[in-house]
Amino acid sequence: MKIKIRYFAMIKEAVGQAEEWRAITADEQESGELTVGKLESELFARYSLEQFRHTVRFAVNHQYVDRSTKLQAGDELALITPVSGG
Repeated sequence: MKIKIRYFAMIKEAVGQAEEWRAITADEQESGELTVGKLESELFARYSLEQFRHTVRFAVNHQYVDRSTKLQAGDELALITPVSGG
């Protein structure tokens, strides 16, 4: 059981990859304790992404969500930062 994590814009540059997979344990799946916020904390610590904490947006399965959204096997989580240009 896995979640696909996709990175966009500046977070993609900081992480050094466009996507990765994260396994969900049976306990996380059964308890429903894996939330966007919990995974955010895990990823931000692993990749030193704290500078994006106040600007990042999250989407699960192409729908914007907040940090309390629960994740399930097969979900796709996207981390998106604002993009500007002209």
